[in-house]
Amino acid sequence: MPWLSPGRVSWDVRATGVKIEAGWQTSLDTFFGSPDWRSIAYQEGADLFGVRRDKVEDAGQRILEWYRGHLRKAFGHVSTARLIKNTRGNPLYHLIWAGPNATGLKGAEYILSKGERVTARRSD
Repeated sequence: MPWLSPGRVSWDVRATGVKIEAGWQTSLDTFFGSPDWRSIAYQEGADLFGVRRDKVEDAGQRILEWYRGHLRKAFGHVSTARLIKNTRGNPLYHLIWAGPNATGLKGAEYILSKGERVTARRSD
């Protein structure tokens, strides 16, 4: 059972003074199944202007590992995440396999390790 995880979800916003729109927060809560991603990706603090929300340095990796942990609890076995990029090299999503069978995991790891890197084609 393959799972897709957005490659640049909540960490694709400004690193400091972050204000995430309510609709976007709700979408991410729904996707991740919990609002817990907020405390994993951001830390709150105070400055001269009041409460401030800043992105933690390794937010992307922290959310990915948190998400894989949730998949592991639900399915038992989870593959290494494979970052899928567009032709310009920008991250699109992480491809992750999750399932109840250890043999399936072994097959998924093999298949995911064989992926090719997509490169942009030049039009002459």
